[in-house]
Amino acid sequence: MKFEPTPLNIIAKIISGVVHPMLMPLFGALLIFSLPTNFSMHNEGMVRMYLLGVIFICTCILPSIAIIVLKLMGSIEGIGLNEQKDRRIPFILTGICYSICYWAILKLDIPRVLFPYALAYPLVLGATLTIILALIVNHWFKISIHMMGIGGVLGSFIAIAIRFDQPLLPFISILIVLAGLTGFARLQLNAHTPAQVYSGFIVSAVCNSALILLPMWLR
Repeated sequence: MKFEPTPLNIIAKIISGVVHPMLMPLFGALLIFSLPTNFSMHNEGMVRMYLLGVIFICTCILPSIAIIVLKLMGSIEGIGLNEQKDRRIPFILTGICYSICYWAILKLDIPRVLFPYALAYPLVLGATLTIILALIVNHWFKISIHMMGIGGVLGSFIAIAIRFDQPLLPFISILIVLAGLTGFARLQLNAHTPAQVYSGFIVSAVCNSALILLPMWLR
């Protein structure tokens, strides 16, 4: 469908760009790593930069390059992946990039008692499982990956607040507003149906929150 530059559509486009699914793992990591730590170590700054750098490269830069190359090769119609048939290969390549990210974080071998940096494990694993679920569901249903992105971050923060008794209400409130705005934007642009928007949010929020609530993390 051709984009009509009405005021609401322009606002929706801006929101969709700001809350882009490729930015959500980095956004979530920035928020999580801003939480107070339960330890002190001399190289904390280096650990933080390594984690953020790996997450940014593997979940944003590499998938973006892959999608641009696919577009230049004519394998997909547009970099926005608006067509259901265009999503399969980009989702597979993105899943590979996310898996590499998880492997790189495992290589750092962060002790799982170190809060909040050890949460990088479930954060990236959750994002990887989310993109795998999106690939599977896409065979039948054009699920909203924008809502999966923001839903994963919100679900993670709700789980962190519950499990670790963290005062995260301001963060959660802001994320709820962002999720609502994202849903509005996708519907306003006719990019998805309400069912595709709600299912994307619920699937990702449940998947990511469940991983953090598992006792294996930060035991």
